[in-house]
Amino acid sequence: MTYVKTNLLQISIFVLLLSLFCSCTSQKILLQNSTFIIETKGNIKKPALLFFSDINLESNDSIIKELNKRYFVLTVIDTSIDVVLKQNSDNQLTRALNGISIYNQINNQLPLTGIAASGLECLHIINWGINVRPSEIHLYPLFNSSLNDYLRQQISFNQTAFKQYLNPINALDLYTLINSEIPSSGLINNYSYQYLKEFRNLTPSIHLKPYSGLLVINKLD
Repeated sequence: MTYVKTNLLQISIFVLLLSLFCSCTSQKILLQNSTFIIETKGNIKKPALLFFSDINLESNDSIIKELNKRYFVLTVIDTSIDVVLKQNSDNQLTRALNGISIYNQINNQLPLTGIAASGLECLHIINWGINVRPSEIHLYPLFNSSLNDYLRQQISFNQTAFKQYLNPINALDLYTLINSEIPSSGLINNYSYQYLKEFRNLTPSIHLKPYSGLLVINKLD
């Protein structure tokens, strides 16, 4: 795996194209003025997908391997280490602005066929993904309902939330926290309380109804 660090996205993409044009390999690229890195894998001759991966999931490698059968996958990796900033500014607006910016920067140099996301990353993709008008959206969510509905279900079954994680969450505690009117600051498995609170009632089947492209939803077991 090769690591390329530069301040100019155009140069990064140019290097990427040269090195991957006829090969199947893996590289990393630093976006311009960003804490995000793009890790690529597969054959660049295939349609390109921008993949927002939930870093808490071990199944990401399996998802990428499956997607690589048909697509050239560009995985978005957040390298920010400022915990205080993340827990206080990780919200619906910043996620949308970052996502659209990353998509447009890559798409201007390497045309993207669509967007993919896993785990809790699916929440913000559902929110802004159709705005960039991709031909395809591939989601690998932890649940098919809204977060609140999912948590209520887990509570009723006396089960933990996010059992696909190495460290599952107490469903009742999380439900109480994100539905409290009292502002809270903190992180749960790299996601801020504010992030989860803003997406608590987002339902994919309702929000993505206007989307006319190819929509593939594969719930993670």
